[in-house]
Amino acid sequence: MRDLLPKIILFLIYILSGYPQLEAQRLALLAEKQERPKIGLVLSGGGAKGMAHVGVLKILEKAGICPDYITGTSMGSIIGGLYAIGYRADTLEQLILAQDWDEVLSDRIPLDRVIFEEKPFFENQLAEFDFENWQLQVPSGLNQGQQISKLLSRLTLPTMLVEDFNHYPIPFLCNGSDMISGQSVTLDRGDLAEAMRTSMAIPTLFTPIRRDTNLLVDGGLVHNFAVREVVDMGADIVIGVYTGRQKAEMDRLTGLSDVLLQSFFLMGIEDAKQQLPLCDIYIEPDLSRFSASRFHAADSIMHQGEIAARAMLPRLQQLADSIQALGVKDPVPALKTPEPLIIHQVEVIGNRRISGYEISGRFDLRLGRPIRVEDIEEGIDRLFGTNAFDKVTYHIRQINGRNHLLLKVVEKPQTILKAAINYDSYHEAGFLLGIIRRNLWLPSSRLVMVSKVADNYRFHLNYLKYISRNQRSSLAADLQMNRDEIPILKKGITEREYRLSESLIELNWQYRFGHNVMWSTGLQRERLAFSPKSGTDPGFRKLVFTNHNIYAGLDINSLDRNIFPRKGMLVQVEGKLINNNRYRLKEVNNIIPFDPDTIFGFRSYFKLTLQAQAFVPVHSKASLRLYGFAGSVWNPENTFGDFYLIGSPQRLGRRHISFIGLDANEQVASVALGGGLGWQQMINRNLMLRLETNMGFFQSPESLDTPIDRDIVLWGLGATVGYQSFIGPIDFTFSLPLKTNGTVQSGLKTFLSIGHRF
Repeated sequence: MRDLLPKIILFLIYILSGYPQLEAQRLALLAEKQERPKIGLVLSGGGAKGMAHVGVLKILEKAGICPDYITGTSMGSIIGGLYAIGYRADTLEQLILAQDWDEVLSDRIPLDRVIFEEKPFFENQLAEFDFENWQLQVPSGLNQGQQISKLLSRLTLPTMLVEDFNHYPIPFLCNGSDMISGQSVTLDRGDLAEAMRTSMAIPTLFTPIRRDTNLLVDGGLVHNFAVREVVDMGADIVIGVYTGRQKAEMDRLTGLSDVLLQSFFLMGIEDAKQQLPLCDIYIEPDLSRFSASRFHAADSIMHQGEIAARAMLPRLQQLADSIQALGVKDPVPALKTPEPLIIHQVEVIGNRRISGYEISGRFDLRLGRPIRVEDIEEGIDRLFGTNAFDKVTYHIRQINGRNHLLLKVVEKPQTILKAAINYDSYHEAGFLLGIIRRNLWLPSSRLVMVSKVADNYRFHLNYLKYISRNQRSSLAADLQMNRDEIPILKKGITEREYRLSESLIELNWQYRFGHNVMWSTGLQRERLAFSPKSGTDPGFRKLVFTNHNIYAGLDINSLDRNIFPRKGMLVQVEGKLINNNRYRLKEVNNIIPFDPDTIFGFRSYFKLTLQAQAFVPVHSKASLRLYGFAGSVWNPENTFGDFYLIGSPQRLGRRHISFIGLDANEQVASVALGGGLGWQQMINRNLMLRLETNMGFFQSPESLDTPIDRDIVLWGLGATVGYQSFIGPIDFTFSLPLKTNGTVQSGLKTFLSIGHRF
């Protein structure tokens, strides 16, 4: 009787303190049995709103409550799963605030992690279509989840030796929704990172995950509040935190995304209503002013969770006191990644066309020696940066005491079609079309065709065959065709305009150093055809040069992105030996208007070109842009067989040099030397402002229209406003030539570019 009296008093305290009678009865019954009650924590989904769970966990820790079981759905699976393996609330808060969520929720990687030969084709399209079995394939989601998967794999690495989620420091499970059966599927063993990614796979936003015979998407579609599961795990007292969608008012369903998301989650909303009565303590933060995509409001969302839980703090503390009266729970140890981390074997799954030998060669991980998780992630980026995979993830498991790293790859289709629209002040409106075909004719090969349909067209066809296991060395065949317009100015006035049509056939060997440096050497055959377009009669209809060249080049591209780069450099050095081996002239009335010996020569000569630019970060939103150029055609006979086209704020082609203050191709030069300095400021994530100035020395070649002064020094000043839109970058540049020597048009000049570039 003496032992029973305190328990009866404790039971009366529970009743008087406001506990539900059922909960009080459970506690009293457990007290009578001398058993410490088990606490179950249920965390719902809700997208970004699910980050409020972290604020709730902070208050639970303050109250002294550590759950014995956790279930989570969607974002709740990520917060709950990480908490279950040992991450505490303050650590989770720091992790969330440290993320760039635009990057984490995308499939983008920095451009400097993309292999050099793929950089020109990376993120330069408006639309991309998979082409398989002679049919266009519509993607099953906007994102594969590459970056979120990589982050989750890093955070869950301590679970590498634990396959069963019930054996975590806090037993855990999450759930997904099966698109085949329409049922909720419990995820409680295997790869925790993959389980979390599965549970948050919102349809159309993220691709589904195949698991055995199931095709799984966001668990919140069917079962967003896994209360009965935590009871089945053994919970006596259930604390439920709901951050998911509610039944919406009509005036809130105003946009397409609102209607779609509400329709997706109707079953989950109804199911949550049925689960709610099973909770003993129910916490619902006020998140009405936040959308499920407001990841940038993480701090405010977590604070709302803290406010909601703090309102329940007296009750939570009473619960903690009553539980501790029945026995103090041992501290929960966090799982630790084994030290040192050693991988003994790499296995590849999911590959169909690309051999495991080739994949592991590119992954290039040291086996049998201590490594860092960064080494694994660099290998993942190397594979993803080949542009041959939609997704690359990993999981480490131990088999017979040896660590096996399982590489899971999702190959891109063998053929991919890319399309974009483009307008700029030089090419005017155009349509970009690209085709990438892998392993055509030969294994470890890639065919790329990119074309711009416009008056001044561009066409590029490249076939590349790797000849080494790590795919650093390759042979390539290249075909380029383009058309340009060259104005001939006298005293700043266009007197005549020529049309230049070029074709280039190239065979080369190239070797890549790391991701960002490429050495190449090879043979070229180029054809240049000039024809008058407007102005005074030049006395001929077409002039054609044919050159055969031997060349070598070194290229560096360590920019962090193609659009508005903020750091890194772009360098191109090329030297070539040129042989004008023939020309063809179509004259008017069979009369040659000049002495051919003054224009054409057949001795070999040399051309050396350097173009470089670097972005140096000053702080997180500003960079200095430094750029320079130097080029010379050493042709003692002063022929017009090779030259540079100078002008426009953007580089327009392979022989172009951009220059602020000049219109496109406003100067033709055989010698060019100069540089510039600019300040680039990101106003926000998508809006950019750049101020810059440049100066250059140019020497014009002896041509059909020799100017009075062949040597000129030019100076220009300009400002560019850029915006990254859904159709691609938009740039508008104002420029002013400050020193012209009277050879170029004076006055304010503008250049507009809309959409992705060739």
